[in-house]
Amino acid sequence: MEIYCLNGLIVDERDSKAPVVIILHDVVLEIINSVREGALTAEEERVRVANTDLFLNAMGVSSSQILSVQQT
Repeated sequence: MEIYCLNGLIVDERDSKAPVVIILHDVVLEIINSVREGALTAEEERVRVANTDLFLNAMGVSSSQILSVQQT
C-alpha cells in the first residue's frame, strides 16, 4: 500500500479520487474568492460563476450557497 501527501493531506492509494477532489475543491474556492474580492470584470465574473455552477449543480450545490457563507 502506498501513502502519499498532497497539499498537506495524507492520501491512501485506495482512495484514488481524493487528489482530484482536492484539486477541484481548490479551483472552486479560488473562483469563489476572486468573485468575493472583486478581482474580476463583470463579464469574467458572470462566465466563471456560470461555469462553476454547471459543475456544482451536478453535485446538487450552487455557488450562491458558497458565496452566502461568511468567511472566517
